Amino acid sequence: MKDISSFKLDVLREDVRKVYKRKSNPTLTAFKDICFDIFKDKLNKTFPNIHFQEEFYIQEFKIHSLYGLFGDGSILVWCKEDRDEKKARLILNDIEKQLKDNLELENKIQDLNELWENKNLRYFYYCSSIAMSTKENFEAIQNRIKKLVNTNLAKIYGLEHLKQVETKPFTWKEIQSLLVRDKYIYHKWIGISKTGIYDHIPPIEEAFGYRKYLLENHLPYISREEFLKANPDKVQAFYDESKILENLLYGYKCGYLIYGDAGTGKTRLLFELGYQATKKNWITLRITDELNDIYELELDNHVNYVLLFDNVEKLKFFDSEIFYRLRYYNPGANFRFIATCKTSYSRQIHIENMLSLNVSKHVEVENEYKNFVIEKVLSTMELKEIQPDYFQSKLSFVVYVLHLKKINSFKNNLNDFKTFSDWLIDRLASCFGKKSIDLIDRKVVYLLVSFPLSSVDIYGKFRDTLKALVKENWIEKRKLAAGEKLEVVHESLIDVVLEFFLRENMFFLNEEIKEIMIFAKENKAAANVFLSFERIIESDLFQPLPIFYNFWFEQFWEDSTSFQVLKSAIYERYVLVYKYVDLLLGGFLKEDRVYKLFIAWLSQFKEKDLLKGYLKKWLKENPLEIETGFVFYYWLLISKDAKTFQDECLYWLSEYFVELQTGLVLGEYLKHTDDPLEVVENVLDWLEKYPLAFETSSVLEAWLNATGNKDVVRVYIIPWTKKYNLEKKAGLLIAAWLNAGADLAQIKEYFIQWIKSYPLIKETGKMIHGWIYAEGELTFIQEYMVKWLEKFSLEDVSGTLIGLWLKFGGDKDIVQEYIKPWLVKYPYDKKSVMPVIFWLDAGGKKEMIEEFIIPWMQKNAKEEEAWHLVKAWRDAGGNNDVIKNYIRLWLQQFSKS
Repeated sequence: MKDISSFKLDVLREDVRKVYKRKSNPTLTAFKDICFDIFKDKLNKTFPNIHFQEEFYIQEFKIHSLYGLFGDGSILVWCKEDRDEKKARLILNDIEKQLKDNLELENKIQDLNELWENKNLRYFYYCSSIAMSTKENFEAIQNRIKKLVNTNLAKIYGLEHLKQVETKPFTWKEIQSLLVRDKYIYHKWIGISKTGIYDHIPPIEEAFGYRKYLLENHLPYISREEFLKANPDKVQAFYDESKILENLLYGYKCGYLIYGDAGTGKTRLLFELGYQATKKNWITLRITDELNDIYELELDNHVNYVLLFDNVEKLKFFDSEIFYRLRYYNPGANFRFIATCKTSYSRQIHIENMLSLNVSKHVEVENEYKNFVIEKVLSTMELKEIQPDYFQSKLSFVVYVLHLKKINSFKNNLNDFKTFSDWLIDRLASCFGKKSIDLIDRKVVYLLVSFPLSSVDIYGKFRDTLKALVKENWIEKRKLAAGEKLEVVHESLIDVVLEFFLRENMFFLNEEIKEIMIFAKENKAAANVFLSFERIIESDLFQPLPIFYNFWFEQFWEDSTSFQVLKSAIYERYVLVYKYVDLLLGGFLKEDRVYKLFIAWLSQFKEKDLLKGYLKKWLKENPLEIETGFVFYYWLLISKDAKTFQDECLYWLSEYFVELQTGLVLGEYLKHTDDPLEVVENVLDWLEKYPLAFETSSVLEAWLNATGNKDVVRVYIIPWTKKYNLEKKAGLLIAAWLNAGADLAQIKEYFIQWIKSYPLIKETGKMIHGWIYAEGELTFIQEYMVKWLEKFSLEDVSGTLIGLWLKFGGDKDIVQEYIKPWLVKYPYDKKSVMPVIFWLDAGGKKEMIEEFIIPWMQKNAKEEEAWHLVKAWRDAGGNNDVIKNYIRLWLQQFSKS
């Protein structure tokens, strides 16, 4: 590089600088990597990927020197990192010789035809670390590179146009000007200041073929907003992009989970939301499977981020704890996430304060939207005679047809087949020159359900099959840091093939599944095959018996690399889990992620005894891991048992008293412990560290409900309520505060603001209860209570609210119509006595509730509350004969009291 000396390592972020200081040639290596990042981002128009591995690092000149990226008429190539000018000249001689003599290298270049065959190519940029001490030397090297491009490369068939390309050095000054205009790259390498504003440059996707087509701007995106304009009656049942983003960005929600069947438009919606977020000055980053773990993601405290996670079932670092781990590693950062996954996997994601959107085929309005989109697209591709339902509400199917038409690979006539699935199966058969799928090698299907696979691992075994599948656009190559992989163009296509194949072989279903399992084992594809079956497992094909899971466990239960799919199975298939739980937890007890098995079990099953032994053993070995806190949280949340692991939990809390996720454990522990004062110091330490975190209300609410002692936490309640008063969650804290004896003058402003914002949600009942209990004005709350009861009169809490209203002197005529229906639903509940007692005390007609007295007393005569009912009944002039026998039972029970 001519002016490489002007690039200093200290311009980089401190954490990035540390990484490069460990390199043998840190300045040059960092400079090279920045060059590639800038060109990737500058020359592409799709979404940003963050890569933390060396996807574009040049390590061996002879192999990689000609690897580059093109777009908008530019190629960037890095020439050998070597300061020895004499050696550099020899290297250039060497590559010129190879270009003339080495067929293998020529083939490598031809394999990258997408990079070189752009007929509009104008510039060939190059970077070099070669020492250029004089102008003459610089010009000599420049001439060598010019010859390399305009002469040697131009000799290769198909690259003749390179004769006219201009070669230009890429200098640090040019890099700087691009850096300050690109906030994504600037953030990754240098960081963003409080005042820095950078123009958005559409970011990147390392993809081609179908995937690139799916993400390119020219593929029409028919928005959800457009659908609503055409169908205004759907506005209440259907969220458009603006509404989704409004709910996500302008509240205190942590993220949005978009889930549904394969091919229903989840990824496309994800990107559209990302594009719209960038227009609102949020930095949108797509986090890919190149990320090893979430702690590697570093976020700036002065920037708003939207993080995109596509197909989270394939991301080893995405789970229910991801939000808390992101907060843990990036304290103070403001971010939201949008994630997509299949319906079956969505049941595993339990993140507090997360929104969700179901776009599956089971949601009628979503199907209407998809058919609306398909109809619009069909009208542009001369297929007007095809009806939208031909594509089975799968947007991926119609996109696949669009893609094939664009690349002139569309052969079979859609009109010749009843459904898209029939057409697709015929296409697969014809791919191998057969008239029926029954005539092709069964291993073709086994192979399709096993992708993605490493090219190196399988190319030798299935060379001809892979060539046919690539040629007919069933699979594509994808370059990753770890090497080249082959992937199916879209999973929804493979789902059609797998389900059709299994149905055709129903008489031999067990044998076929076993063969697929054996194939998966031989080709290291356990997790991929598992996910392929998971996508179709809900079909009636598998309802009688989860045979696939049985075979899967028999083949792979010892395979520790398949941990993620173990979690999926243990969560989804309770029949299977009962059979294999000893095997699973025994075999995986030493795995560092085994705690997720406990969490999955606890999330799905209410039985806790089976796990106690395993948990005891695991906690003994892992008493102070940060993940141990999540185990305690789920144990407390589901088992409601604070005693079994009380000592272990308190020990953990004593060590992790200032971590954000500790608030989760504290909140649940306070709900279920008999001695909340035991953790008062932990509560105060945590509140001091996180006085205004969104999660703080859970700890405050739990403390108030457990102790009623508002004085201990008073200093934190008002600031938090003031900041988050218009959040739904604030209502629960205000209600707990009122029940703990809050000063109405202090709280009235927040109460009124909140109840006006949320007059008709379930939580409002608790707010009204708190207001009445704190002896607030009944005339103020009356209107809200009546409207709330109209909607929620049969909720469990409604009876208590009615009783409290009557107890504090509320008008009985207002609640009269709701008492009897509520008692019909809850005739024997111990809480049912409260509205009855206060109805009688308020002078209500005893005849209206008389029929409920005897059934309730029959079940609860020996309960302490029974005497209050007896007294209220007698005071109201009720007939003693109705309750005489139950009085004797009560007296026998409490005669010594």
